[in-house]
Parts: sequence; C-alpha cells; structure tokens
Amino acid sequence: MPKKVMISDPTKILTLANIISLGRAILAVPIIFTLRDHLWVQ
Repeated sequence: MPKKVMISDPTKILTLANIISLGRAILAVPIIFTLRDHLWVQ
C-alpha cells in the first residue's frame, strides 16, 4: 500500500508542474509579440 502512495504523489506533482509550465509558455507568447511590435515601432 505505501508503494502506491509514493508512486501517485510524484505523478501529481509532475502534472502540476507541466500545467504551470504550459501556462507560462502561453502567457509568454503575447509578451514576445508585444516586445517585437514595440521594437518594430521604434
């Protein structure tokens, strides 16, 4: 029984890390485009 708990916890942590990383990547895309637009305008 304890082995299942040890195996299930890291998988949950990895899934949360993946969701956070995906969210950061999605939020970073518009920032990159805005920086490029400002550079082109100047």
